[in-house]
Amino acid sequence: MPSSDHEIMRELDDTPYEGAELIAYAIMRLAIATDRLATQVKYLGNGDAATPMGAIEAFGLHIGEKLDAMTDALREDELK
Repeated sequence: MPSSDHEIMRELDDTPYEGAELIAYAIMRLAIATDRLATQVKYLGNGDAATPMGAIEAFGLHIGEKLDAMTDALREDELK
């Protein structure tokens, strides 16, 4: 008897399906894949972090700060 979701899915993957069972299995696999995708998309958001920004927003802010520092350095160099 399988003891984990992963083992259950492996057992289901090894089972031959026909007709309506095959359609039900395909729908189940699509539902699982959609759930996994939703979890990963959530992590691109804030992922329940203690910050209102998501990963992409935080990365964009970081890049913006570095670009600002670089342009400031170039301006200082031009003034010399």
